Amino acid sequence: MTALRTIKLNLLLTWMSIGSVVLTGVLLLTSLYFYQKANIEHTILENNNAYARKLAETADRVIGISQQELAYSASKIHSLNDYQTMVDEADRLRLQSGFFNSVIVVNDRGIILATSPESLNLRGIGLQSKANKNALKTRKLYISQPFFTGTTGRYVIFLSAPLFDHAGNYLGYIGGSIYLKQKSILNQIISTHFYNYSANVSIVSNDGHIIFNKDPNKVGSQIGIDDQLKKMLRQNMSGTYVINHDEATQLLGVGSLTKTDWNVFVYADGSLVNDIMLSTIRQSVWFIILILVFTSLLSFILSTLIAQPLRRLAILSASKPTAHVVEEIRQIDAWYYEANKLKVSISAGMVSTIKQVKNLDREASTDPLTGLLNRRGFMTLASVSGKHSENALISLDLDHFKRVNDTWGHDTGDKVLVMVSGILKTICRETDLVGRFGGEEFVIMLPGTSTENAEKIAKRIRCTIEQEKHPQLPSVTISAGIAALEDADSIDEAIKMTDIALYEAKDKGRNRVVLYRSLCSQPLTSGVQSASSTHA
Repeated sequence: MTALRTIKLNLLLTWMSIGSVVLTGVLLLTSLYFYQKANIEHTILENNNAYARKLAETADRVIGISQQELAYSASKIHSLNDYQTMVDEADRLRLQSGFFNSVIVVNDRGIILATSPESLNLRGIGLQSKANKNALKTRKLYISQPFFTGTTGRYVIFLSAPLFDHAGNYLGYIGGSIYLKQKSILNQIISTHFYNYSANVSIVSNDGHIIFNKDPNKVGSQIGIDDQLKKMLRQNMSGTYVINHDEATQLLGVGSLTKTDWNVFVYADGSLVNDIMLSTIRQSVWFIILILVFTSLLSFILSTLIAQPLRRLAILSASKPTAHVVEEIRQIDAWYYEANKLKVSISAGMVSTIKQVKNLDREASTDPLTGLLNRRGFMTLASVSGKHSENALISLDLDHFKRVNDTWGHDTGDKVLVMVSGILKTICRETDLVGRFGGEEFVIMLPGTSTENAEKIAKRIRCTIEQEKHPQLPSVTISAGIAALEDADSIDEAIKMTDIALYEAKDKGRNRVVLYRSLCSQPLTSGVQSASSTHA
């Protein structure tokens, strides 16, 4: 019955997964078709509008600065009799900022008095253009509509500022021309832009004439715009529009300039929406297919995955309880209730067993009185730590400790041992091994420490114990012997060397530190010869 139930579950999960993926895919594609196309078109229009308004603001700023430059130059010219001053000011105005392709100084009768560059050879020529007449008539800052010049035949716009003498009499104007089909600062602003879409950017008049475009052939041409858009342009209103231009639908964003009746058009081809839609649908279809394959395989093997955590738990529960095994059990993905409860129970049981084993091992390796390592624990850890290039061993023994026990009692003697153990724990590093080998004998292993440094540490221990004063305990001293592990073939032999040095310290009067290496170059005292004698 269990097997039959498992088969039914596999079939149910498989068909539910496949059906969910197919239904989700159909709904996703349907939503893309009905909603995303309009959203994409709206996003492109809004982006175009924002970019057009930014460019319009920049163009306004450029025109405003150019008018300020003209006004400043006009304020420097108060007489039309100084030809060199007029030429110098015209050259400065043309070359300083790069706003104008050419600059002219004209008197109140429309006669050109000075030009920059002088190579234009326009001096003395009378201007008859509408822009010239309007500039003379307005007698204030003026911006013309685009027009073809009769003198050079270029398609230009013209900006001018009036000239007055010191008495306030009108003299004429100084004007700058911007060539619309050649390199200019406005042309650079329109031609150089960074935009996500393949957008086309133009400056267009209110009646639809292209004033600026990176393609010179389009400058002066007409864009087909309807009456509603023309009305909006005349009202200097920015916005978004869908127009037909060059026999194609264009998604248009408009930004109106405030200083002229020009507008920045940023428009993208309407086919861009279809391209984005096709790309999105293509990616979605592949994604849906991938999910369908994945979920089908997942549903097919689901029944096997149900048994997998139980099988893994059975294997690990038969293993020896260790921290690594417990960690492996905790990492098992028991994703349903029964397996998870079983995992928690086995893990808790192993943790309890490991703690009990560690406690027993700790008790077997630790001196119960002082909490230091006993001989067994010390030798076990020393065999691992004794692989450094420099290792030093210190054996120390309390002087006349038998007298302390006989005079003060064994309880007091135990307190003295605890006090000495506390001093050793304080002075030694965490990486050092400190052990009590029985009675009043202690052994210290200093990994990575030379015998010279070990001698300093032993002397520090000796001085600290000697200076330790306790109102309820007698004062004690120690004797210590030091040896280098590298001088011996084993840890046992190194400990015997420290014992020999310790006996020498005892025989020399106690309360001192002796280095084993120092004994190799001098005869030993008689007391040292008996390495098996009891420390006094």
